[in-house]
Amino acid sequence: MTDREANAILDALAQYVHILRESAAATSRAEDRATYQSRLAGAAEMFECVRVRKSREELGTLIKREQHAFGWGYLSQEPGARAGAAFAALVRALQGASHAT
Repeated sequence: MTDREANAILDALAQYVHILRESAAATSRAEDRATYQSRLAGAAEMFECVRVRKSREELGTLIKREQHAFGWGYLSQEPGARAGAAFAALVRALQGASHAT
């Protein structure tokens, strides 16, 4: 993974984390808070994968795990929709980086 690719992914990842934090604070559903914390932990793993290991393959595995988790851990209301949209943008950034090489 080139530095340029990593930076594009990290920008999308930072936006995803930002929205997860905002959404966790804004949700009125206590049962969603644990899911937000789990997604934030997953984002930390993604960050480490990009910044330290620079492994597109491992990042892809983490992304797939999060995609599966989003199917099981539905986040409700507007905060959940924003988190889902930010995750979709992160996936597009990873795909864009993959096609840039």
